[in-house]
Amino acid sequence: MRQLVESIRCKLAEGPVDPTRIQVLEQVVRDAVPRLQQLSLCLAPPKPGRYLCYKDPDYGFVIMALVWGCGDGTAIHDHGTWGVEAVLRSKLRVTSYTECEVDPKPLESCVCAAGTVIHNMPPARDVHKVEHAQGAGTNGDVAVSLHIYGREMTGNRMFVPGQGYQHCKLECRELRLEDEAPTEKTLARASSDARR
Repeated sequence: MRQLVESIRCKLAEGPVDPTRIQVLEQVVRDAVPRLQQLSLCLAPPKPGRYLCYKDPDYGFVIMALVWGCGDGTAIHDHGTWGVEAVLRSKLRVTSYTECEVDPKPLESCVCAAGTVIHNMPPARDVHKVEHAQGAGTNGDVAVSLHIYGREMTGNRMFVPGQGYQHCKLECRELRLEDEAPTEKTLARASSDARR
């Protein structure tokens, strides 16, 4: 994780995130995926939820892990900042929507398998919903994704049918990701946390 943080910091030191730099950040994350998939987060995930893994004191970006149970998903939402997302375990379905404030329409939908890295860059490519690719009631595995955002995500705008977009407060827990390969001790601890 430290290597990913330092790589992101180096790229952000070169200037603001624009359409070219977001592609560079996406590649930085893509290069880190094989290492990230070896963290105990992926091998013995905690219970489904949002986890803050890192908040940068200088550039303001955050790294969050999202653990998705079968049937979990978001409402249609936007972030108001750039973001790079990586699927580390299982599959997620991402559906992009028009930027209409009253009745957003789906534009495209894709299933992102483990290893897939995508980005969002407002105003384009920012309105979407994400859901575990296996529906509720299936016996599938949890999905794990890593999200790097240009600011702390304490809230965003979620679409409420009939009401338009509403500001929504987002809750998350803190989770420290280990840099070393998981040991029996870290796997046991992660497995114990997942049962809570």
